[in-house]
Amino acid sequence: MSRIPNKPSSYVNYRNFAPNINEHVTTDPIAWSLYGNSLDAQFSIGSSGQNKYGLQGSTPQLYLAEKCAMNYDKVCEMVSRNTTILKSNVASIISPSFINRNQQTIGQALLDNAGQRRFGDLSNCNIRKELFNSLDPTSPYVSTISCPTEIICKPLLDPDHDILLNRILDEPEAHMNLLTNMYKNTRNEKDKYNNTRIGKLFEVFDNYLNN
Repeated sequence: MSRIPNKPSSYVNYRNFAPNINEHVTTDPIAWSLYGNSLDAQFSIGSSGQNKYGLQGSTPQLYLAEKCAMNYDKVCEMVSRNTTILKSNVASIISPSFINRNQQTIGQALLDNAGQRRFGDLSNCNIRKELFNSLDPTSPYVSTISCPTEIICKPLLDPDHDILLNRILDEPEAHMNLLTNMYKNTRNEKDKYNNTRIGKLFEVFDNYLNN
């Protein structure tokens, strides 16, 4: 009986097939967030990560919201300019203070979600933590935040030098929920914001409400 010759497998080792992601994506949440839907990443992460990672994914949304609230850097700026419509904003804080908008872009949602965390008093909120990657115990934790009561949001000191706030003010109509919350909670101390960008917007709100 003739035998089929023992030939080397024609399949390419996945380490060689996905060289761009393989060396760092498993330990770098930024790479998982930005490139989680790329072909290389799907081979590295597996099919289960196809919907969980990338900018539409749940843990990347939570991770980037917290990261950009603490330190708004070039990664945050790049994502903030993404005009793809977000399918579901899972990183918005669950609270009567915030209404999830439909047809929000990925960039608009990031600015909203980061702003809620940066400018909101979350001391009475419930925070549930989970690993960014449940299969990697060294990956960072991300937090889902819910608050049964209204959240008080206020600008931080020196608002004109707050990069995140200024990005929000570049498109105020997309972030009215957050900005009107700030306005409502600073009406008795609005003199602190005289001659600032946010103070000028508060003046517009004053004129609108008083006419």
